[in-house]
Amino acid sequence: MKDCVTWQGVWVLGLAVQVILLLVLRKPIDTSVVLLLPPRTYSASTWVMLQQVDCFAMIGWLGLAWSACVRRQANLLVHS
Repeated sequence: MKDCVTWQGVWVLGLAVQVILLLVLRKPIDTSVVLLLPPRTYSASTWVMLQQVDCFAMIGWLGLAWSACVRRQANLLVHS
């Protein structure tokens, strides 16, 4: 349960970053992978697809899976 709460904190941090960016920049900014893209022209499908990948949510889910593997509650490599 402790690991779940800890990794859920990463998602809450992502929400806090969005609120802070909104207050500072006065426009809504998402925390998706799009922020990491270099400036250039992208196709609409690529842009929409990458906009759906939230960095903080991805870190949280990967961390949760890693914690389960460390506790030997899950194995990501072999399906049993």
